[in-house]
Amino acid sequence: MNVLVNLREVDPGDYDWSSEFERPIIITPPVNPRPFVQPIRGLTVIGTSIQDAGGAARRPAILVACNGDEVGVTEIQIEARRAGTTVAVIDTLRGFSAPFSWYLQSVLPMTDYEVRARLLSDLTPRSAWSQWLTATTPDVRLGPNDVRYDEIMDEVREDLGEFFDYIEGTDAVLEGINGRIREAQDLIQQLSDGVADGAFGELLARQQLRTDLLVETETAKSSFREEMDVIITEQLSASIRTQTIRAEFLTSAAVVREQQIALTSRTEALAASIDEVEAVLNGAAADGSSSLLSRITQVERVAGTDNRVWRQNAAPTGAAVRNGDYWLDLDAAPRQWHSRIAGAWVAVAASTIPPLLLSTEILSDRIDEVAASIDGAVGGATDALNVRVTQIERVAGSTNQVWRQPFPGPTGAQVANGDYWQNTGNQNWFERVNDAWVAIAASSVPRLIIEQAVTSDAITQVRARTNRGDCLRVASCDSGLCA
Repeated sequence: MNVLVNLREVDPGDYDWSSEFERPIIITPPVNPRPFVQPIRGLTVIGTSIQDAGGAARRPAILVACNGDEVGVTEIQIEARRAGTTVAVIDTLRGFSAPFSWYLQSVLPMTDYEVRARLLSDLTPRSAWSQWLTATTPDVRLGPNDVRYDEIMDEVREDLGEFFDYIEGTDAVLEGINGRIREAQDLIQQLSDGVADGAFGELLARQQLRTDLLVETETAKSSFREEMDVIITEQLSASIRTQTIRAEFLTSAAVVREQQIALTSRTEALAASIDEVEAVLNGAAADGSSSLLSRITQVERVAGTDNRVWRQNAAPTGAAVRNGDYWLDLDAAPRQWHSRIAGAWVAVAASTIPPLLLSTEILSDRIDEVAASIDGAVGGATDALNVRVTQIERVAGSTNQVWRQPFPGPTGAQVANGDYWQNTGNQNWFERVNDAWVAIAASSVPRLIIEQAVTSDAITQVRARTNRGDCLRVASCDSGLCA
């Protein structure tokens, strides 16, 4: 139904407006309502553990809790980071429900963490983060219920049974490198002790410098010592530096030693640096060493063996001297040959000297070792590099050797027909013909070559032993040979 109304003024007196009818006008500007910020109250974080049915701690964790009397809250967001860092390693959303506590399990044992949280509400999009709170996780690690140790150890022992034969090969190389390092250390001691006695010929020039610093009390001591020695004799030139710093306090001690040597002679050039560190505290010990050795030696050896020939004024001593070596006493008149027998030098006739070879060896070794022990448990690791170059003089195009030694000429199974011998006494040449040495002119000696061989090894060993006697050794070795 439609209703239509028309109004028309007939008498103006029917309505007469007055200003008294006017009322004040109040204008209220519109206000946009701002949502409130949802706070989090009563937040706590503590290090704890996850236990199994038997009550045994199996995993480290952090327990986060807060008040649960918030209206409209649906979720809690939790972040955790390792103390001292800025990157969160845990960022998780959990439902906000009783008992209003949550476990963070992706954590490391015995580690400090910082944790913060905020509440997410349906009533407001805004929420405030808490302050970072600190918690330390307990030392809960994998145990017998987590790892089948017996099965693993059986497999390891089975594999190592085949592997130990390989390790023995690396041990031999490491022992050779260690032997050369010890030989360098022995040489430093021999030079310091024996140069004044003429063991390396007449002393021509020498300067020494020593610095000592020491402070001590009834319970502590600190010291520093540095010794430098520069030497020139008839047979060699050498520079030696030894430095030791030491600190002691009650039952603890720390020591750092450094040794360097540079030596040259007619037959040898040697450069070595040996660093050692050691620390001891209440029965626990840790030590390490780093050694570098570069050595070029013209070595005179007994043919077919590793035995050396020594030509010097005093009788050779030290770890490098072995039974079967020969020594020519340069001070004796006439010069006298000796053979090393049962740990002693025995005079022998020159006619009994076996065939000798002169070869050049180049060695470059690096070996780093670390070890630690406490209460019978020992762990260690060795990392070594070794490069060795050897050369021997041969007749070109054949396997025949060239012998350079004094009269009488070389004899024995190592000497073959077709070999050549130069008498170093008078420089005359001889050829081996029908098992006899026949004099020849120097012009008829065929072309001679220096045959070289290069070997290199890279070895890493890791060793561990507990006070229960368990032992595990792992080794890796890369070696190469070219000739």
